[in-house]
Amino acid sequence: MKPKLVRVEYWDCGSADHRHKTEDAALDCIAKRGKRTPPNTGARKWTNEACAAVLAEHRAGARQCDLAKSLGLSPERVRRVLAKAEQLDYAVASTDPLDRLSVRTRNCLLSQNLRTVDQVRTALADGRLDDVPNLGKVSKTEVRQWLDGLPSNDEGIR
Repeated sequence: MKPKLVRVEYWDCGSADHRHKTEDAALDCIAKRGKRTPPNTGARKWTNEACAAVLAEHRAGARQCDLAKSLGLSPERVRRVLAKAEQLDYAVASTDPLDRLSVRTRNCLLSQNLRTVDQVRTALADGRLDDVPNLGKVSKTEVRQWLDGLPSNDEGIR
């Protein structure tokens, strides 16, 4: 006995992952999909306030996996948000103004023995920050924004 070619027709509902045997099932699927909201595929921008709110929930006793489910995020993403919130919380509580900078920028400044706000201001005005290794355009922009947010008589590390 030889195998026979049997043609099976399916109804396409527009979804790439499945097909339907009947036209009614395909129409029902199209109607259901039309009622759904499209999934959010874009990256969410986390503000400092949102990170602080997640940290407050976590400190109140919520587990990371529960936070992930309620926010619709992966547990790894929740860990990153909590780490960012902890860093922001530490920077606000610290008396050292250099703690408000990112770790990379702060380490680059300290490697050049720039330990006070006035030293950093002078180095920026003189153009010495252009010669600092690993201090790129983004870090320089961060330093400028940081200096704009500080009073002019602010002292750095004691």
